[in-house]
Order: sequence, then structure tokens, then C-alpha cells
Amino acid sequence: MMNAAAMIGNDSCPIEGFIPDEVNAFLVKRGLQGNGGEDGISAMIACGYVKS
Repeated sequence: MMNAAAMIGNDSCPIEGFIPDEVNAFLVKRGLQGNGGEDGISAMIACGYVKS
């Protein structure tokens, strides 16, 4: 994902220290995660453009 972002001109950075169970619960509660929460988040990255 980070390489794909770089190829279209985005910078990215991995985010560490998040609690996957809490992030998954947040996504399920808001209907943003499919399969009733059976699938889960395994990594988190921030993406954006660099201002020159």
C-alpha cells in the first residue's frame, strides 16, 4: 500500500501503537467494517501530499 501511494505521488507513514480490537470495534459500531466484524484491521497508515 505504501509503495502504491508513492507511485501516485503520496507520502505515507505507518502508524504504530494502535489497539486493533478497539479500532475494529469502532469500525463495526459505525457500519464501516463488513462481515459483521469478522474481518479486521492489521495495519494502519497515514497518507498525504508533501507541500514544497
